[in-house]
Amino acid sequence: MTDSERPRAVVVTGLSGAGKSVVTRCFEDLGYRCVDNLPLELIPPLFAHIWAGSGPPWAVVLDVRAAEFADRFPALLQTLRSHHTGVRMVFVEAAIDDIVHRFQETRRPHPYRHLPIAEAVSR
Repeated sequence: MTDSERPRAVVVTGLSGAGKSVVTRCFEDLGYRCVDNLPLELIPPLFAHIWAGSGPPWAVVLDVRAAEFADRFPALLQTLRSHHTGVRMVFVEAAIDDIVHRFQETRRPHPYRHLPIAEAVSR
């Protein structure tokens, strides 16, 4: 991929445990500046900053578990795409069995740990 083909900004989101951190590390290896768990209200000023300069491209990781995400994100993405060309989105997902295995392997509790893991992931 040439520099002219690289998107200026990529929004990365997806299921908890599906591999957003792995995707983010790949973008870092490609020279992207990465930021994780940015509140939705900070996205428009960040994108204005990205398009105002000539610095490196950005990958912005958003958490779908944020309370307002489902209500606000579709309109936010539409606004970003209408004001800034070159915005791409990556939604990371995985099979429930793979997500369960990843959480068991890392011994990290799933964010919805009060539920059985397979049920929590399906939410």
